[in-house]
Amino acid sequence: MNEPENVYAMMTAVDWFGLILSVVLFLLTVGVYLYVLSPKAGRNLERHKHLIMDEDRK
Repeated sequence: MNEPENVYAMMTAVDWFGLILSVVLFLLTVGVYLYVLSPKAGRNLERHKHLIMDEDRK
């Protein structure tokens, strides 16, 4: 019976680029999510929160 080939040996440059890009974007998303949820950053971000109300548009 033939041994299956190593999947990493079969990957092309485009496959590697897509894999690396996906991992980087995932880690960036998790990092931003954790930053927004941290209490210290949350207090800083609250100052920049603006709600658009109908009364403000007039």
